Amino acid sequence: MPCWEVNLMSVKLEAADKKLLKKAATATGLRVIEDRQFMYIGPIALNTERGIAEFDSRYANTFNALKVQYSKQVVEKVAKAKGWTGSWMRNTEKPTVKLRRY
Repeated sequence: MPCWEVNLMSVKLEAADKKLLKKAATATGLRVIEDRQFMYIGPIALNTERGIAEFDSRYANTFNALKVQYSKQVVEKVAKAKGWTGSWMRNTEKPTVKLRRY
């Protein structure tokens, strides 16, 4: 790809909880800046009203890491609310969690 060419991607991020999304961004090592309608998470611009994330295609891996971390945050929140405890399996292809009630 020539250096003057820019490819942007736009995808839908269905993250209903901003607090968990911020926590996921921090865990991923990304800085969060909030504006009225946008949340800037590292190189990702998220339109919070529409749920649309825009970023350069070279940051697709960063976006995917953010989605995985957000999913972990959601699972941990629900598990805590239900009184479950667990640990994440060290599988990079398909992260899974083993939960049990305490």
